[in-house]
Amino acid sequence: MNKKEQQDILPPVTQEFMSGMLKHRHEQIMDTLEESEALLADGFEQAVIGHTQGMNTVAVYDYDMCIHILMERDGMDCIGAIEFMDFNVVGSYVGEKTPIFISVI
Repeated sequence: MNKKEQQDILPPVTQEFMSGMLKHRHEQIMDTLEESEALLADGFEQAVIGHTQGMNTVAVYDYDMCIHILMERDGMDCIGAIEFMDFNVVGSYVGEKTPIFISVI
């Protein structure tokens, strides 16, 4: 089936639909994190991008978005935000439910 045939069969995806799906997915992720008693990094709620799968479910954050939050919210420059993030957030191990921070390509 070519792209034109697919477009004829499938209805166009609206921005409203995509927004609703993303909100629903975010709620599912947050519910899973709560149910698994995963620890969350205070103040970085907007940077949650998911959770791990498997035996030990932990929160997954976008590292760069966390840096952006520190710069916007706390008025840090980029280097200061990176140093703060690395030492005070990423470097804080608080047990097996400690969140992880990833750099996205």
